[in-house]
Amino acid sequence: MERVNPMLGVFSDTSQACDLDEIPQGFGRFGLEVSNPVPICGVPENRAYLSRLRLASGENFTWKRLGSSRTDNIENPIDIYLILDENGNMICSLYLSPYHLKTSQKAPEGFILLLDELNY
Repeated sequence: MERVNPMLGVFSDTSQACDLDEIPQGFGRFGLEVSNPVPICGVPENRAYLSRLRLASGENFTWKRLGSSRTDNIENPIDIYLILDENGNMICSLYLSPYHLKTSQKAPEGFILLLDELNY
């Protein structure tokens, strides 16, 4: 299997690997449902993407990786992150798919995304 970058785990011959802000085969609420995960360019980029997200109010949050899951419409495993407010209360779960050619510049509903001009 040919890899674009073996350190990131991005596969060039994964048929769903895309360079779009949403995975074309996704459906449901973007990033908030396992069937429509956020496309991310490699596992290390999960942390960078989450670090750039803020609640729509502008507040920070913390996250905890819960593991991974699968769904019929997405080829590769999907990482699940529990999103917590400053008091440790659950806000939601976010779903990220780190097998893509680009990290999305789109935020799930209820969030805003700070764009890093150096990387995008």
